[in-house]
Amino acid sequence: MVYWFIAVVLVFLYQKQHNFLPKSPLALLVIGQLLLIPMWVSLTVLKSFPGNGATLIMLLMALIWGADTAAYFVGKKWGKRRLANRVSPGKTWEGSIGGIVAGIAIALAYVIVSVEMLNDGIALIGLSFLTVSISIIGDLMESMVKREADIKDSGSILPGHGGVMDRIDSLTAAGPVFVFGIVHLGIGI
Repeated sequence: MVYWFIAVVLVFLYQKQHNFLPKSPLALLVIGQLLLIPMWVSLTVLKSFPGNGATLIMLLMALIWGADTAAYFVGKKWGKRRLANRVSPGKTWEGSIGGIVAGIAIALAYVIVSVEMLNDGIALIGLSFLTVSISIIGDLMESMVKREADIKDSGSILPGHGGVMDRIDSLTAAGPVFVFGIVHLGIGI
């Protein structure tokens, strides 16, 4: 959580034209580890839940990728106000709101189909809102690092999609938050 607080500050400062990203390859390696290891651990923890671990992983991915897709299309159609034009010029407030609404809709659909207790359902929808909101920060953080490195795409496996990293950048931020919420709220376990 401390790391993502720092990420928010870095993105905000970068937007205000104050770049505090480290230049050292060793520091960048540490940042990479701070991104990828918690995501991997969160997916491993989710998978370890007996009975519904795989379902929770699929829910997390549906939340993130559904929100990301909705944000793209809503932003293309109605996006006018830039979210962080220096960090990622294509992202808009309208797209972000569309992504959050899509995430809540996905969570609501999951709750209707799966959750037996009303309190668990409400908590899961709230956690999904937080998870999707944090995923936007992960997306911005990765965009900032790519922009600073002067890299448009992080790979060519998924042409036109910015590479594999663009598929998991939101997951690096959202996975640990989602798992923390699931475990501490006792939802679905």
